[in-house]
Amino acid sequence: KRSPFCFRQDESLDEMLIELSRLLRDWFSIGMMHIRRISMGSPADLLLKLMKYSRMYSPKPILSWEDMEKRLEKRRRIYAYFHPLLENEPLVYVEVALVGSGSVPASFLEMEQGQETTYPPTTAVFYAIASTQTGLRGLTLGEFLIRRVLDELSNDGSIGNLSRFVTLSPLPGFVVYLQQIIRSNTPTCLSREMIAAITRIGVQEDFAPRTGLIELNRTELEKLCFDYLLKAKRRRIRALDPVANFHLRNGASVLRLNWMADTEKQRLRESLGMCVNYEYDKDMIEENHRLYTLHGHIVQNGGEKADKADR
Repeated sequence: KRSPFCFRQDESLDEMLIELSRLLRDWFSIGMMHIRRISMGSPADLLLKLMKYSRMYSPKPILSWEDMEKRLEKRRRIYAYFHPLLENEPLVYVEVALVGSGSVPASFLEMEQGQETTYPPTTAVFYAIASTQTGLRGLTLGEFLIRRVLDELSNDGSIGNLSRFVTLSPLPGFVVYLQQIIRSNTPTCLSREMIAAITRIGVQEDFAPRTGLIELNRTELEKLCFDYLLKAKRRRIRALDPVANFHLRNGASVLRLNWMADTEKQRLRESLGMCVNYEYDKDMIEENHRLYTLHGHIVQNGGEKADKADR
């Protein structure tokens, strides 16, 4: 017997969903948002929410008050978008590290070392961004937040002269991509032990490959990762990796693929420890965005290791 609570999705329901979506876009349009820098002086309920949301959605969760203080120290920043009717409810936030090592950090260890230098910061590193409201995931608040933070940092006289704006981003879909290649019997130069380890990820709970085994397969894994980053597409135009698609759609270019940049167990399970630096060149953001959204063209920075993409 048909449940009285079941209903057929008809045209009127479709129209209602479309209208609700339009209203949400209006209510949470970028013009309604205001940006705030979060500090240890922010309201306690805001800091508690930030800690909770980071554990739920961020690739780098805030695990303690000590960790919170570290994220908000002099050379770290957290910015968030807020709605006027939800004053202490961060809708999306981004974490930034200011480094003065003179080079772009290739790992989280290098990023932390770059913060410890006495030199003034030269590079802003966006290392975590998270949306806190699943109902607003279809909106482009994160893209606008990064661009707004670029302006905030550029105009902050207390920082000095920042010359580069980059990310240190995960590749959360890389292992799934490798598993698809293995299932399709596509020839690779991966060792049998490496293939077996990749196959076990997601099947055996909490399993992650040994870093030594990953290192032995470095040449082939780097090649496959470049193929995944630059050639694997969704709908023939969008990067298959969701984080790559986010930054490329927002006008960033691919700067560098980083080997063993993050060796936390979850990152090993998702990407075998690999991360990417995307670069936001303020003079090229609009052109990069146009090339990617219209033609699927992924712009590679002419500098560091971009040539590896042709391997």
